Amino acid sequence: MLTTPNQPASGPVLSTPDEREVASRQLDRVHTARAGTDQVVWTVASVFTAAMAILIDTTLTLTGSGRYVAALAVSLIALFIGVIWTVTLERALLWLGFHEALTMRIEADLLIRPEHSLSPRNPDLKALVPDGPRAKPALRMLARAATGWWFFFALYCLMRALTAAAVNAKI
Repeated sequence: MLTTPNQPASGPVLSTPDEREVASRQLDRVHTARAGTDQVVWTVASVFTAAMAILIDTTLTLTGSGRYVAALAVSLIALFIGVIWTVTLERALLWLGFHEALTMRIEADLLIRPEHSLSPRNPDLKALVPDGPRAKPALRMLARAATGWWFFFALYCLMRALTAAAVNAKI
């Protein structure tokens, strides 16, 4: 019977040695997939944050010299990149959550005690992770804030470019 990671299995859980062996191998695969997904999340965040920093410097340089049309073009490109960043990050974080839930489910089915678990149900994990902001919500907020900033900055550049064009037309 196929169940989602958060649903309890019906009937006996892993009643044969073969079922336990299959679940154990699956747990290894899930740990590998989770590690890969975690690397994707942090790589995406690092690459896009660096790209945003370069684009911010470029647009500030362009607006400082009054080149609002060029700054608008860069802002629109950055907005597109920000949307891609947000979508990619969200998908990776959803997969990460799926892997964590599946890990907890398989560990529970294998009757692995919480203190021996590699999942968030391990009580010793709290000692390793300090209290404070969590990475997943912080990364989501960073991606969405950057995308929103580019949207409003593109509007600002558009208004400045239109104002400059109107002033030049009157001269």
